[in-house]
Amino acid sequence: MSGQPEQFSPRLGRGGRWLSALELLFGGAIVLGHNLYDLVPNEVPILFVLGWLSVRIRNGRWAAIGFKRPPSWMRIVGIALAAAAFRIVLGSFVIEPFGARFWPASQAPAGVEQIAGNLKVALLGLLLVWTFAAFGEEIAYRGYLTLRGAEAGGGSNAAFWWATLLVSVLFGFGHFYKGPTGILDSTVAGLILGAAFFVSGRNLWAAVLVHGFINPYAVVALFFGWESCSPEKGRRLIAESGAPFAPSTRSTFSDTSSTPFWIASTLGCNSLRMARSSFEMLSMRSPCLRN
Repeated sequence: MSGQPEQFSPRLGRGGRWLSALELLFGGAIVLGHNLYDLVPNEVPILFVLGWLSVRIRNGRWAAIGFKRPPSWMRIVGIALAAAAFRIVLGSFVIEPFGARFWPASQAPAGVEQIAGNLKVALLGLLLVWTFAAFGEEIAYRGYLTLRGAEAGGGSNAAFWWATLLVSVLFGFGHFYKGPTGILDSTVAGLILGAAFFVSGRNLWAAVLVHGFINPYAVVALFFGWESCSPEKGRRLIAESGAPFAPSTRSTFSDTSSTPFWIASTLGCNSLRMARSSFEMLSMRSPCLRN
């Protein structure tokens, strides 16, 4: 059985499509209103409640947004692991080096250091990444807003991808505080999460697991102080190996024996930077981690 339905969602009449478009527009206004203008509270709880009410009234059950038991949990977990790994590698090797050419690094908010060596805060962080981030954001963005966007476009697979692109941009601006590089990184993350959702046969568990596999590493890394493997330390180690690191370096992999070390060192240090950024998002959005 194919994991990709020919029709993403049931085709609605003109009135239903307009209603879905209005819901998407309203949801987008909430995202931008909070993250760009601070006019409304955090968008995730609001969209979660709106999505729950809307899906309950218009669609009847959670399966409409993809919350359903998959035919194979192993397949869902495999898709999620592959998507999570791809997201980390892409962020480490492409997005962060690209962003460093044009924009300053994101500033860490106050309170992030509270998790280091603090088991209570670390456990709270793990709870938050699986509830607020993994479930809350995926239900709000990949579930509710993407469904309404696809319905507004006619319910086809093509409409789903246009909706995924639009919702991913909103997801990027949902991380506006991280700066231009962070917005780009989160937009690409949204596309990867949307792709995992689609490839899994429109099963939202895949996107939830992708999100859940990435973010807990941030908590663990900060708790044990693994961020001590800083980019500067990575540069020193890589310089000693003779392999290139910085985006401005124009040399190539002339010494093939140093290539595996370059990959391991770069991925390790940049993955920790991404992990730190993920927890920064949670610390900004949760008063429990700021106080």
